[in-house]
Amino acid sequence: MASDSASNNHVEYGRDSRCVGAPPIAVKVRNETDVNHNQRPNRLSAAVTLTAGAPSLNPLQFVARQMTNGDQTSMEIAGAEPGSYSVEISSYGAYVKSAASGSTDLLHDDLLVPEDGGVAPIEVVLSDDGGQVAGSVQLPERDSPATVLLVPEAGLSKEIRTVVTDATGQFEFEQVRPGSFILLAFDRVEGLEFRNMDVLSSYLSRGAHVSVASRQAVAASPELILISK
Repeated sequence: MASDSASNNHVEYGRDSRCVGAPPIAVKVRNETDVNHNQRPNRLSAAVTLTAGAPSLNPLQFVARQMTNGDQTSMEIAGAEPGSYSVEISSYGAYVKSAASGSTDLLHDDLLVPEDGGVAPIEVVLSDDGGQVAGSVQLPERDSPATVLLVPEAGLSKEIRTVVTDATGQFEFEQVRPGSFILLAFDRVEGLEFRNMDVLSSYLSRGAHVSVASRQAVAASPELILISK
């Protein structure tokens, strides 16, 4: 069965994020564990990347790096120039429950780096009590996998997750944030601006609606949407 994996994400740098200039932005990752666990809580981790707001084939990106003091929950982003950045957070074995810099909710809004470079620390909270969404897509041909999108009903494009089915159409999303979602399955997504909600909205009526609770497994079989070539 195919499943999405944040650990497979690959970041291409528009510029070396270790350049000097602006003061570094502190990043703190905190784990919110279930107090009912009888076992020791897992050590959760995340990757944080700033991407310049202006669309580009070679976007300017800055990646958080671990501090040299050995604290795995503390990172910093060096060299971010003044401007507006989307904040991309990939978690491992968890979902992002919240992310903020001062009063800015980074799950909804971009991060603004002012001219003086003064930015409140980025604070990320991870949780491992997410649910699971799995199912199958009826494929027209075997060995022609589909791409499945998990879209929050709240319409937050930053939180859209994707996975490619296996050859039989099976798919799985793990550690899904509790809430309501729409599953969309496409035969291909090349050229489809699926993170643009104005574009994606025309397909939402063909999606499968699912509600996910903490540690709950949900099954669904979204209709395959064929994108004309």
